[in-house]
Amino acid sequence: MTPPAPRTPDAVLAHYRLASHGLAGRFDQSVIANGADAAEIDRLDQLHITRSDATQRLGTLSGVAPGVHVLELGSCLGGAARHLAREFGCEVTGLDLAADYCALAEILTRRAGLSERVRFRCGDAQEIPAPAASFDVVWIQHSTMNVPDKQRLFAGVRRVLRPGGRLVLHEFFEGPRRPLHFPVPWARGAAISFLPEYEGALQLLAELGFERQHWEDVSRSAVEWFRGESAARRVSRPKPTGLDLLFGEDSPAMQLNLIRNLHEERVRLVEAVLMATSEPLDGRSPPTDPPER
Repeated sequence: MTPPAPRTPDAVLAHYRLASHGLAGRFDQSVIANGADAAEIDRLDQLHITRSDATQRLGTLSGVAPGVHVLELGSCLGGAARHLAREFGCEVTGLDLAADYCALAEILTRRAGLSERVRFRCGDAQEIPAPAASFDVVWIQHSTMNVPDKQRLFAGVRRVLRPGGRLVLHEFFEGPRRPLHFPVPWARGAAISFLPEYEGALQLLAELGFERQHWEDVSRSAVEWFRGESAARRVSRPKPTGLDLLFGEDSPAMQLNLIRNLHEERVRLVEAVLMATSEPLDGRSPPTDPPER
């Protein structure tokens, strides 16, 4: 008898834990021992394209400021959360499926002296453990690709956002060409890769009561950024990339396939800021807390 396929969260965790055993110690050995300073550590643990530049740009576009409470879904090692707290003076709660990532994120945050403004919780973005209307901004960078139920994800985001709050996306979407070349950073195969469909995502977000304030396809500039990164690495001493630490031996193949997928329009990268209106556009009342089980 064929054993049942693992639940999606379990399969996703297996992917991200493949090289994460003893993650805190390995981070120190790979990064701190090589003489990395705080700026380089921040660069390494912001694993999204253009790293802190994208975080800074989207923080400015979305109006993050002191007094704003941000929820980051898929917070990984917490680089973006710390950047937002340090540069914009806001409060950030990070949520990630992997307990190993949350533990190292807390260590790095404590070292950065930001524990009073940045905290982390382990949990599933499809079941956000927070009351309704409890955040001003929900922040998602390179995380929705592992979430199979986009309706459930974005309905949950809408629930925890206050009216007038913003959803910030720096996310991959399906491109016009198929299929993807694997492995990529979020999946070694199609079983845990759930890229949102472009037009379908736009319609879903509108139905849930999100109004677009900024929406830009930045795929072309992402390819150019990768080219610049490759050139810079050829003329400098080899350094850990973050992907090396977290994904192990096949991380170079993941990065090459991501560049190829972007170049061949098999995936597209979008930066977006959307506002949660007072009620969804279809006239339904804003969602409330789910019933306790």
